[in-house]
Amino acid sequence: MSGLREINYTLTHGERIKRVLEENDSLALTRNVDPTKQQRKHLALLISKNEEPFIYNGVNFSRLNVLPLLEHISSGVPLEIETFAPYLANYRKQGYTANIQNLTVEDEIGLQLAILLKSSFPTSRLISLFDDYNANLSNQLPITGSFSSEESDVFKKSLADLYRVNLPPTMNKEGVDYLLIAESSMTVPAEELVRRLEATGNIIREDGRITFINRHAENPLHQQITLRTSKGKWLCEALDAATFLREENLEIVHIVALPDYMRDQQDKVWEILRVLGIKPYSYHNIFYSCDVSPEIIMQTIKIKLTPYGKTND
Repeated sequence: MSGLREINYTLTHGERIKRVLEENDSLALTRNVDPTKQQRKHLALLISKNEEPFIYNGVNFSRLNVLPLLEHISSGVPLEIETFAPYLANYRKQGYTANIQNLTVEDEIGLQLAILLKSSFPTSRLISLFDDYNANLSNQLPITGSFSSEESDVFKKSLADLYRVNLPPTMNKEGVDYLLIAESSMTVPAEELVRRLEATGNIIREDGRITFINRHAENPLHQQITLRTSKGKWLCEALDAATFLREENLEIVHIVALPDYMRDQQDKVWEILRVLGIKPYSYHNIFYSCDVSPEIIMQTIKIKLTPYGKTND
């Protein structure tokens, strides 16, 4: 795994996409014009190929800007880490309760990562945006249904119990060391998100549907992003982005490590956050494959990140 230390992370993911576009005239992309189906497929393949040198043992580090991350953490800037983002739908048959024995693979990895990184960065705060808004399983569509507030409360308590049991006593104070946020609570902030984006000319409303439009997106694949469907259903990218509306989020460093099937969704979140003023050096994504064992995923991320923290090893 020596290659983890040899790759040049100077460029941001957006800057590398820009190079891809500059080096491939065949794409012939024009601002204010949506890419054709063929162009989208071609660009997606080029971006995927560009990311290959940054993938190790199923972990994609292409959106991790290591040097800015190190500089900010060393300077004492607040750090928030999101790795554990369970879907309530996955625990319906378990009485809406998550415990160490019944975690999905991605939630097992997410919890282990949270514990590891909290230990490495003791002053950081863990963020868990848990999905109690969509009644589908985490990696399945379409999105339908909902949960009761009672079911959500039971689930939230079980997540808090997981943190309290698995974090050291000095690092398990809710609100300080970790924060649990229900996606269902973000619908009102999502309305505020839309108002702010509308003020910058980035919103189109049509038959109840709300769409984010940015012809200067880093990734031309995400010039149009649905935030709310015509039936009034908010999409996860809108609810996720709405959690960043506090002004202090412009100064906080964010590490978001999630399963790779959420990569497209998270890239859409990033396009929204860019418009809100969050800079690449303050926002870092890591994606991992659920087909690789949690032990390998953990070891790979540990090698990459914990040299910059205070390991207990």
